[in-house]
Amino acid sequence: MAEVSEANISVLTLTNPHELERIRPFWENWQYHPNHDFEHYRLVCDLRKERVKPFVLVAEKNGEPIAALVGREETGFFSPSIGYLKPLRIAIKSLSVIYRGVLGEVNMAGMSERPIVPPCL
Repeated sequence: MAEVSEANISVLTLTNPHELERIRPFWENWQYHPNHDFEHYRLVCDLRKERVKPFVLVAEKNGEPIAALVGREETGFFSPSIGYLKPLRIAIKSLSVIYRGVLGEVNMAGMSERPIVPPCL
């Protein structure tokens, strides 16, 4: 878990399935679409452990979560092609944000002028 702070707002990076329990009540309160159901998200990460791990950015104000960006770090392959010929197969890591993966209060009026960006990978 990485943390970056400015004033009374901090941003956490959660990359371990056990760390997700920390924000479970917040997540379940804000989930409104089947794709970001907490249990479904955990199930996908658990069933595909060799290729997928959680990646959730959480903005906290005074220690309480106010927003989260929900995604997954995935490993796979990229095969560039020339017509039907695919001469290479390159191993990649990608960050995929799930559909409607922004949870919580997100408004531009409450944002600082300088964005807070945690170390991602």
